[in-house]
Amino acid sequence: MLRRVVASLAALVLATTNLAAQTDKVETLNVDEIEYTYTPIARSDTPFGTTRSGRSIFDPIPVGRDFFISFLPIPLYTAETSLALGIAANLWQYAEQSDPATSGINERKCDLSLFAMGSISGFYTFAINGHNILDRANNHKLIYSIGVSSQPSKIWGLTFDNAHNNNYYHYTEKEYFVQTRYLYKSTLGIYADYRFMNVANPDYETMQILQNEATGISTAGIGVSLTYKSRKLRERVDYNTQGIYANAEFVYRPKLLSNIGYDLWNIRATFNYYQPLWQGMLLALDIYGESTSRHTPWLLLAQAGREGRMRSYYAGRYRGNTLLSADVELRQYFQSGFGIVAWGGIGTLFSEKDPFEWRKILPSYGIGLRYRIEQTTFRFDVGHGRDGVAFILGLNETF
Repeated sequence: MLRRVVASLAALVLATTNLAAQTDKVETLNVDEIEYTYTPIARSDTPFGTTRSGRSIFDPIPVGRDFFISFLPIPLYTAETSLALGIAANLWQYAEQSDPATSGINERKCDLSLFAMGSISGFYTFAINGHNILDRANNHKLIYSIGVSSQPSKIWGLTFDNAHNNNYYHYTEKEYFVQTRYLYKSTLGIYADYRFMNVANPDYETMQILQNEATGISTAGIGVSLTYKSRKLRERVDYNTQGIYANAEFVYRPKLLSNIGYDLWNIRATFNYYQPLWQGMLLALDIYGESTSRHTPWLLLAQAGREGRMRSYYAGRYRGNTLLSADVELRQYFQSGFGIVAWGGIGTLFSEKDPFEWRKILPSYGIGLRYRIEQTTFRFDVGHGRDGVAFILGLNETF
């Protein structure tokens, strides 16, 4: 379950490229139970977070010719991680050619981020992430990430009906990963990674559940992605975002580069739509689908509660070879920097051995509070799903 929610919150400055967040420059880090999205810090014309001297508490610090550094503490609370605190240090240089009008912030020629987080539950993650623009026209970009994470977690079972009961057991999921991605004009991407995942400290009951499943996975993958964006951030505030973001990605994991014994594949597709309704009000839509090959190990299956989708559910409780979800959200921001949101959505997971049924459709809905300082939004959500209530503290919107 590793690689997920710094969810509802998690990734600050870190890049593994999931461009499906607020601005085109959002970068994400996938780790344990947390997937955290962070919008890189830049000056804005908004008064929020400024001191009496007029200097923002979020202003970057110059550290040489064209280089800047910034620091940000990160609070996090999810059912998976419990209360967690982290810090990110981000060093960057602006590109010679950049277009703040289309992105809300300047493009960065190079960007290096160090991120660390831990919680009282025993969860921890550490990552180094970055990107480099390789040409003056900003057409070629290299994005990379290396990290480690450990997440105490729960398992209900391997089928939908098992996950729907109230009996769960414990284990710790650990992951070590290296990822790199080349992007051409932010449209065509080539991807490669290596992941090592294993189950540690399992209960006896957990081992009984997993007796026919791999508890240690070593795998490398290569892939391609295609992205379309008409989305623009107007006036440098995300409630004025308008347009479409669409992405499709295919990853192939040959058995020669893994200990799994099968060739594996994974397909992901994302469609986001943003439409301002009136002053400060934004309608946001997220439609997502993911499918994995038949012999995909349990640790690599699609999971509800990941990447902010179906956020009312414990990440990894429901798993399957196929995941489909849709969420619609209304976001109302005020000039004071405060905001309120309401969302609703549905999702389902199924596989060949656990096929689709209408009763497996999972609802997710809730409300939330926002407070915006510069380019950063603090988020508190209360979600409700079929299995109960979830509380989430994080940064920035989920999509």
